[in-house]
Amino acid sequence: MIRLKRQLRAVGVDDAPFTQRRGGSTYVVITLVRAPNYLEGVYKIKVSIDGMDATEKIIEGLKTSRFCSQMRVFMIEGACVAGFNPVDIEEIYNEFKVLSMSVTKNKPHPRRIESALRKHFKDWRRRLEIINKGRSVEFSRGNSRLYVRYYPPEKYSPDDVLSIVTMFTVRGIRPEPIRLADLIASLL
Repeated sequence: MIRLKRQLRAVGVDDAPFTQRRGGSTYVVITLVRAPNYLEGVYKIKVSIDGMDATEKIIEGLKTSRFCSQMRVFMIEGACVAGFNPVDIEEIYNEFKVLSMSVTKNKPHPRRIESALRKHFKDWRRRLEIINKGRSVEFSRGNSRLYVRYYPPEKYSPDDVLSIVTMFTVRGIRPEPIRLADLIASLL
């Protein structure tokens, strides 16, 4: 079990709504939140819809923001942004050495995801490989469930991940860094 600081800071990431498919771009919002819900910063970047540039652009954005040195946890809503533009949580970990996780309230359906990727992308295997990195765990709170894929699995236990998610959760089951990123992104 890891020891958690009370003032732990996490980055949350979510994308803005978009209508155009391939060839366009959309905003991705990055928040910095001090546990449990103190918003300390907001940053936005642009990524390609259904592209393969999300990880690179998020890393670039974090490095140019003032968040980089304060971030101890990275959270993203789902495994992809801007449609099927996957975010590589292993690469985020390798770059910043922080616990990296994708979080969703919707139960993942691996066969449906693979089928959609096969149908629309020549590089579907690479996208699927990125989406499936890390260890997958499921948490419940009351009638709600949260599905988390995190990296690195050898350094953090499911109990560690649950402690961190709980530390950043005020109401319901969704952690504040991604809830706030989603709320702000919905305005763009």
